[in-house]
Parts: sequence; structure tokens; C-alpha cells
Amino acid sequence: MDLINFIKKNFVPLNMMMERAGMSEVDIYNRTRDVFLHYKLPYDAPLPVD
Repeated sequence: MDLINFIKKNFVPLNMMMERAGMSEVDIYNRTRDVFLHYKLPYDAPLPVD
């Protein structure tokens, strides 16, 4: 539960940091998906449309 709360609390700043690093929406989606799957958390967000 602590990890879920941490991710939820820091999701927006992490997303902004990845955008500033020049990552595309698809790259951000893939990175976020990989983190969720690594920790065996559910991830059902739709793939962003460019």
C-alpha cells in the first residue's frame, strides 16, 4: 500500500519530469506501465494517441 500511495502522490511531478527530459507520451506510458508491472500493480491505462 505504501508504494501505491507514493506513486499516486508523485505521479504528476514524475510525469512532468519525464516530459522535460524530452520523452514522448508513448515513452512515458511505457515507462509508467513497466514500473507498475514490475511491482505487480494493475495497469489498464489506454495507450496515448499521438
